[in-house]
Amino acid sequence: MTAPRLLQAAIGIGIALWRLRHEKAAPPIEDGVAPTAKAWAGWREFRVDSTAFEDDACSQRSLTLVPVVPTGSCLLCVGAPAKTLVLVA
Repeated sequence: MTAPRLLQAAIGIGIALWRLRHEKAAPPIEDGVAPTAKAWAGWREFRVDSTAFEDDACSQRSLTLVPVVPTGSCLLCVGAPAKTLVLVA
């Protein structure tokens, strides 16, 4: 009774390996968006400007974030609109 199960497992593994080697990956889905430059890989710090609960049960909170401007850097982003981040508890 063990030999048939081993044979079945060996056949299943063989088929899986054959499919893995011979089947091509699905082509990427075109969504009509033109490719853009690579994303910036840097780190940017934000501080919480204000918080607000989204529901009466206080299970979801919204944070209004504003960028932290390092000392001696360009102040062009000071008047930029704040970003809102929603965290789900």
